[in-house]
Amino acid sequence: MKTVLLATIVMLLVSCKKGKEDTCTTDLAFNKITISNNSSVATGIQFQAEAYGANLCFSFSRYDIQKMGDKTYDIYAEASIPCGQPVCAQALYFTSNTGKIEGLTAGTYTLRFYNNDNLFTSLSVTIN
Repeated sequence: MKTVLLATIVMLLVSCKKGKEDTCTTDLAFNKITISNNSSVATGIQFQAEAYGANLCFSFSRYDIQKMGDKTYDIYAEASIPCGQPVCAQALYFTSNTGKIEGLTAGTYTLRFYNNDNLFTSLSVTIN
């Protein structure tokens, strides 16, 4: 009996394991951005962002933060989704995650948050 149970568990683990080639990357859509009042040169600019995906196959991966100029950053929320046409629960996927931009000097920074190629919001943040 123990052998059958062990064999079943091993088969389930092997059959559920997916390789990286089965996962694709896409963007989530921002719907709320909050900048921390504790942002400073020492701590960097910290933000909390709420975003969503079209269905429950979406899963937050990371923030893609691109330096575009001396004090300008473009920010995208990346998600992983199964490649192809998977069957997914038809409900919006919501996530709320923190991000941080470090290695800054004192000054005013512009953070531009994008939903795909469309600007969601642009925020100015002054740090000392």
